[in-house]
Amino acid sequence: LNNARVSFDNPGLNLLASGARTVMQQADRAGLVAVDYDEETGERLPPYEIIVPDVFSVPASQRKARIAPPIVVNYRSAGAVHFAQAQIHVRY
Repeated sequence: LNNARVSFDNPGLNLLASGARTVMQQADRAGLVAVDYDEETGERLPPYEIIVPDVFSVPASQRKARIAPPIVVNYRSAGAVHFAQAQIHVRY
């Protein structure tokens, strides 16, 4: 809203991706994005990945028509527990 136009270059595409980043940050804070850990190191993996294509990977015809390439967001939904069961053993 603050820009009169978005330039068709890598910074411009990253500006478009900032909208997706904002939404994903809110989703992560709300607990909607799953927490995953690296199997080898045990370190927490990034909650999501945003792939912004390089402007020169966009066909010239698409650049000429001013059609931005898709910005891809990868993440795993946290889901929810719908049913739980506990088994209790009492010994005397």
